[in-house]
Amino acid sequence: MDVEDAARLGADGLRRAGYELLHRLGTGGMGEVWAAARIGIEGAVKPCAIKVIRPEHAEDARYRRLFVAEGRLAMMLGHSNIVSVFDVGAVGRRLYMAMEWVDGVDLGTFRRRAQRSNRGQPLSIAEAAHVTGALLDALGYAHGFRIAGHEHGIVHRDISPRNVMITSHGEIKLMDFGLAGLALMGEGTGPRFRGTLRYLSREQARGRPEPASDLFAVGAILHELLDGRKFRHPHREEGALVASIFEEGIPPLDRRIPDVLEELRRGLLEPRAELRFRTAQRALTTLASWPGHRNRRLQLETRYRQCFGVPHSGLTGLLSMGGLGERLDELLRRRDREAALAARLREGQSTAPWVAGDSASARGVTPTSADEVGSILRPRPPERAMAHRAATPAGPPDDAADELDQEITEPWSGPPPAEDELGDSAMA
Repeated sequence: MDVEDAARLGADGLRRAGYELLHRLGTGGMGEVWAAARIGIEGAVKPCAIKVIRPEHAEDARYRRLFVAEGRLAMMLGHSNIVSVFDVGAVGRRLYMAMEWVDGVDLGTFRRRAQRSNRGQPLSIAEAAHVTGALLDALGYAHGFRIAGHEHGIVHRDISPRNVMITSHGEIKLMDFGLAGLALMGEGTGPRFRGTLRYLSREQARGRPEPASDLFAVGAILHELLDGRKFRHPHREEGALVASIFEEGIPPLDRRIPDVLEELRRGLLEPRAELRFRTAQRALTTLASWPGHRNRRLQLETRYRQCFGVPHSGLTGLLSMGGLGERLDELLRRRDREAALAARLREGQSTAPWVAGDSASARGVTPTSADEVGSILRPRPPERAMAHRAATPAGPPDDAADELDQEITEPWSGPPPAEDELGDSAMA
């Protein structure tokens, strides 16, 4: 484990909350994500991922509100195609959220690797349709999730390949509802609005996202999967990319696909929101009318195995990371030792020569955890062991991602930008 980084993020406090940080997976603008383990009694272990607010944001009131809003929102959602969050808490001033362990890769990585292993050919039509259907299903659920004061349900606002996971078993998982949480705080529109530039619809770029904005992004992903290249030219400068949002129509596809899927693609990518598919359910119904549409999870799992090796799951996948199995064994052994020591102390039968190390024990305060036992006790010479025993109270994560796949921090208001305005756009 990155010991110093873990210490910065309050690993000791997370340990008391029942979590062990094992390996840092990545860092985002607001938090760091770690592979972790939830450790229960008698060696019970559940793999998970922990997102911890970055230390430099821990005291920032707005970042704290955003972090909590994302966590609270994600905890309310329950859908097989959405990464589940099961705990949001604080250790001192360090906020964290615990989520299911997803053994897989993001959709962009999956697409690029699959094409390289298939001589540059994109995913099959059936695979692309399956991924699209799973995303539409998840969004249909989220858009229909009613929260008081929010007429349209939950609009994700940042549908992009980096926020879609393909698991080693061929499942599709949508994640990161951070911008949706921001909107619930009343900060999701106007000059603070954000989203991934390449997948933005016109109305979202102007700061007026709606459910149809998410559907446009799904259409962009479908186009990428079928075409094998990034939606909107990957090497455009930022200003040209912004202009394309307002100036370009539905891009052509240099591949023959069934008429139903072309209808779906065009219905999702319609630039004018009022002419686009209005609901995920309607788009999903169109997809389901294609005779070739069926569950392709096993096909995706096979492709995953070809690209990334033998699939793992759960704890096996977590421990396959270098050295984590040995570290977790060490942690479990340590906890067993601490628990045994705590039990002996509670029974007044300690066999080790210990003496109180701070005023808590001297006052007769009973430690509440094994970690606290270790923090208030220290070794003492053997000759004083008996006297001490009597006096001490009983105690116990090609076209690799480029810099334009980032977030827009300002809406584009008014008419399509003129060429001399393109350099003034404020992008992250």
